[in-house]
Amino acid sequence: MSTILEALKKSEQERKLNKLPTLSDMPPPQERARWPIALLSVLCLLMAALLVMLAIRWWQPSQSENQVRLISNETIGLAGESTASLEGAGDTQNDEIVVNVVSYSEQPAQRFAMINGKMVRENEFVRAGLRVEKIEPNGVVLNMRGERIRRTP
Repeated sequence: MSTILEALKKSEQERKLNKLPTLSDMPPPQERARWPIALLSVLCLLMAALLVMLAIRWWQPSQSENQVRLISNETIGLAGESTASLEGAGDTQNDEIVVNVVSYSEQPAQRFAMINGKMVRENEFVRAGLRVEKIEPNGVVLNMRGERIRRTP
């Protein structure tokens, strides 16, 4: 019986030596899990959305902090000054000042105004020679080459 077993083992070995491996003989490659890539993609999208929301909130002051007031375009003189002297009879630059929006807050860093379509804060220049002195709840005090002008949107 041992000779029969030996003969079978020998024939098996010979058969294996003459036989070339095929694709069916090879084990299939293990596929890598794809869920880490999907999870990373979703995480990146969530982070981007969070950053966008924080940026929007940072750039837009909340309504509870600020009072946004739209006021009509008028020239109002400061205390003790006449409106006629501030209007400037022949001064066309004074007529070109259009205050669109005033956003007032108790915190000076949060105040801004839109003048001639440009967003400005206190002590910033609208254009050469025209500086925003103060932003008040109902208007803006401007300094045009030493002349103080109060405008309301």
